[in-house]
Amino acid sequence: MKQTILLFVFILSTALVTEAQVSLVFTPQTIEKEGIADPNDLFMEIVGKAYVVNEGDEPVSIQWVRNPDILEEWETMICDNNQCYPAQVSSNIMEDLGLNAPSTLNPGDTTNIDVHLRPRGVAGEGTVIMEVYDLANPDEVAVSADFNFTASLPSSTNDLNTTPLTVFPNPTADYFNIRGGN
Repeated sequence: MKQTILLFVFILSTALVTEAQVSLVFTPQTIEKEGIADPNDLFMEIVGKAYVVNEGDEPVSIQWVRNPDILEEWETMICDNNQCYPAQVSSNIMEDLGLNAPSTLNPGDTTNIDVHLRPRGVAGEGTVIMEVYDLANPDEVAVSADFNFTASLPSSTNDLNTTPLTVFPNPTADYFNIRGGN
């Protein structure tokens, strides 16, 4: 009788362990992006692109959370397979904003997780950590990725204020005049 009970417990525990496994993968896990912080274009964006893939054998509903460590002047937005979210949205599930838009991934499905950074004309470096949670286990990060951004000021001479100069008389013999400027 003990052997039968022991066998039953073993089979039951094996069945629970081999039950559907959630396997989410962030590709790539580290994204390095460089761009220009143009003071003349405050809406210019530097975009880091990544994907989350469900490599498990069951559908999974996910929540993403944006954790920025960026300059105060910078602004970030997130796009997933549902939509692009404004800067004030830090997760696809936010009760205080009335937002409940989890991404459901069937086995083999992929969703994009794109981080759009607007440097607002301010040069610097910063990181946005994107964490993804399986809603069946919402207290544990399933997978995460680091989006590292570098924004530099433009180094162009196109913005110089140029004024034409006039040299006369032309041709000259003993002296000449220069006219132009302010």
